Amino acid sequence: MESTISKFSHLQIPLEEVLEATNNFDEKNVIGQGELGKVYKGKLLLLGKSVKIVARRLDSKHKRGLEFLTEISALSSLKHENIVSIIGFCNEKGEKVIINEYLAKGSLEMHLSKPTLTWVQRLKICIGVARLSYIHYQDRRSYSFIHRNINSSTILLNNKFEPKLSGFEYSIQRSVHEMGRVLITEAIGTKGYVDPAIENTGGVTYKSDIYSFGVVLFEILYMRKAFIPDVFDRFLAPLVRFHDENGTLAVIRSILNDQIGVKSGITFLSAAYSCTNDDRALRPDMNSIVNKLMEVLQLQVQYERLYRPDMERLTSKLSHMKIRLADINLATDNFSDTYFYQSTPFYDLYRAKLEHLDKKNSASSVEKRCTTVIIKRLRPREDIEGERVFGTDIAMLTTCKHRNLVSLLGFCDEDPEKILVVEDASNGYLIDYLEKDKDKDMSLLSWEKRLKICLDVAHGLKYLHYEMEDQKRVIHGDFATDSIALDEKFGAKIEDFGLSMFLPPDQKFLHLNSYYGFVFYVDPEYEETCKLRRKSDVYTFGVILFEMLSGRWAGDEMYTKESEAGIVDVARRCYRKGTLIEIIDPLIIKEADKHSIKTFVDIAYWCVAETQDRRPTMKHVVNELEKALKPNLERLKSQLSHMKIRLADIRLATDNFSRTYLCLTSGFYDVYRAEVEVWDKKNSASVENKNKSECSKRSTTVSIKRLRPGEDNEEEEVFGTDIEMLTTCKHHNIVTLLGFCDENSEKILVIEAASNGYLIEYLVNHRDRSVLTWEKRLKICHDVAYGLNYLHHEMEDQKTVIIHDLTLYSIALDENLGAKIVDFGHSMFLPPNQDSLQLNSTRGRAFYVDPEYRKTTKLTRYSDVHIFGVILFEMLYGRVAWDEMYMKESEAGLVDVARRCYLKGTLMEKIDPSIIKEANKDSIDTVVEIAYRS
Repeated sequence: MESTISKFSHLQIPLEEVLEATNNFDEKNVIGQGELGKVYKGKLLLLGKSVKIVARRLDSKHKRGLEFLTEISALSSLKHENIVSIIGFCNEKGEKVIINEYLAKGSLEMHLSKPTLTWVQRLKICIGVARLSYIHYQDRRSYSFIHRNINSSTILLNNKFEPKLSGFEYSIQRSVHEMGRVLITEAIGTKGYVDPAIENTGGVTYKSDIYSFGVVLFEILYMRKAFIPDVFDRFLAPLVRFHDENGTLAVIRSILNDQIGVKSGITFLSAAYSCTNDDRALRPDMNSIVNKLMEVLQLQVQYERLYRPDMERLTSKLSHMKIRLADINLATDNFSDTYFYQSTPFYDLYRAKLEHLDKKNSASSVEKRCTTVIIKRLRPREDIEGERVFGTDIAMLTTCKHRNLVSLLGFCDEDPEKILVVEDASNGYLIDYLEKDKDKDMSLLSWEKRLKICLDVAHGLKYLHYEMEDQKRVIHGDFATDSIALDEKFGAKIEDFGLSMFLPPDQKFLHLNSYYGFVFYVDPEYEETCKLRRKSDVYTFGVILFEMLSGRWAGDEMYTKESEAGIVDVARRCYRKGTLIEIIDPLIIKEADKHSIKTFVDIAYWCVAETQDRRPTMKHVVNELEKALKPNLERLKSQLSHMKIRLADIRLATDNFSRTYLCLTSGFYDVYRAEVEVWDKKNSASVENKNKSECSKRSTTVSIKRLRPGEDNEEEEVFGTDIEMLTTCKHHNIVTLLGFCDENSEKILVIEAASNGYLIEYLVNHRDRSVLTWEKRLKICHDVAYGLNYLHHEMEDQKTVIIHDLTLYSIALDENLGAKIVDFGHSMFLPPNQDSLQLNSTRGRAFYVDPEYRKTTKLTRYSDVHIFGVILFEMLYGRVAWDEMYMKESEAGLVDVARRCYLKGTLMEKIDPSIIKEANKDSIDTVVEIAYRS
């Protein structure tokens, strides 16, 4: 022993120095207990420098020094970045101490169960250890080592979590040529890691190290030690292999699954499984394992690039949106309960006034403004999931831009705080109206409001699934009623994108390791298969539809008493039995018409189909909900019963619709002019304690619009829309509805008379055009503009209407040649906070239709503006847009000709000669400029 150890005399350290380094082996310096004895930390003076060291002091039972010599011999001959460095040893006065470098993070065993050790860090540790193929084989070296005690406690980590293998006290050195041969020896090592083949063969090979390393791989993945005494499943490796062979691995699910890409996880598990094969011959060598683990790491990096945000890159790009923590602390009085709003799974929400980037008015992205905002403070967690959610939220909110998605106004990332600042939910969150213990009153949400909220959410999901730029597609994956914010107009905006994922092009689903989501909202097929599709979002949306129908949260005890799944199971049962009335909110039964509710219920039931392939797309859902929102004729007729006019009275007034009384044929209607008795709105308004139907009538000249029969249902839809719009839109430049008739097959509107006919008559039917002086034409254009401005911007309850199909036929002229807009059959309400309506096809007369609307089928207020521009040119030229004079030059008619003349500066040549003399040139130039820009 003494003669052998003298070979390493250059490594010998005097006991006196060791005692000084460890403060006489003070118990306060003990950092561990190994099989050889206690381990101490200390500081040793080497070459004039104080160096942190670890001193392993052998117990008396090891004083004969075999393990001591083995360790010194191995560590002095093996030099590798992933092997712990020996500083020296002490063999003096009965003390045997091995001195190694100090590694700040301790052993891998200490970190196994910590979720803060990420999957990528774990993979890099595995690769570092696997590179120790070096101990088994090295070029130009005649010997190799079998470690015999690889486990998570002998793998030490420096401050960068880089691994270094220690614990060579049981290692065996032998010739390279004998590597694969069995060396007869007793089974030595740590319980749970020892190669079971030793029992059968009576000895070890280097493949015994491979088995031990495979067990470490299982520990790394499942975050537990290889052996836990006093529990049923004490040994990890046999447990994993058993469940893998029986297809039940989910039983021992790791919380790391939320971080691991599917391909990365499968490849890693395959490597670990091959290492622990009972047959040594089928176990790989360490070089093969390194290559396999490098592949695992590459797959994980690819997965994270695709699905996880790069926070450093993100925050550097968004530096203009950073908000100081000090400012947020000041705004919330250090997150005082006074400003606290509610909690969600990852965030605590506060509502306060805060200065942030003025996104609307700052093209340069530097201007600020102070408004009320929602401050989302990430709650601290032991794992890194919260940080991932925070990064994904920022990535999604800066990529996904839509009126029905909440806007990110700023963020704070100052340790330890991670905070998002988003636009205010002035009317709270949808959950506030559904849960019993919340302070919001569900009666505030009329049936119409509920429909519009649902339609807003549907538009947001449709955008995420199909309409993003660069063909991106996002699956939200985890939204519920607490993720739907309501603005000041009760417009709905989706938020909480922390668990959302991009769906790669040409890929139909994402195969995850585990499912996310709240119990009452999770797609059952996704829960079972972990395959996340866009149809998983559709299912969640269906649950929300049933919540809105019932006025109760999906997990309300009313439903959970009957089924653990909550509202979905109850709603399905009621739908199949035809007893849905049991769960419909009584508040909406009187208000909502049957057609609307049936359409709504059908789409909700379809959305929550148990399998993904039976559910609709969000495109289809939007179309169906728009149908549910459209006016129902029966409801309208019931509300307006006091305005009903008998068909017999109209036949009498028009002499059975004689051509004598016919004044115009337009679009869907034949228009007659006659005298008929109508409801006297002015005098009836002052009559108290009477039903409207009992109020006074008056006889007056009116316009009678008789709907022409058609082959489809569009005519009935036009008739219903006309009635709804004319009873909703009240303005002096919009015609007044005086009554209606809906008897047998006849559908008739009675409106105030167009004493001076319709504008079309002056430009095409040779009515005296000279009546329309320049001043009168300007006045007519002003009137129409005022009417459109009212529809677009000034209606009550912040409603907005796009008229969609305005023409000269739609402009009636009263006794003073005042203009009133008449035809609303194709008009549409524009939902709050929405700039456009995406339709399936275009409508309107060819020469008036907005070319962008024709190309995209996206209807906006500017589509009306374009039509108004065409009418301005018609008034300037004194001819209709399709006059053959223009058709000879262009199939598009007047618009193309006018544009060409404007650009050439020859527009004055085309202007109606009858107005040239009387009109002021500046006045004409102004109208021309407006018409061209429209």
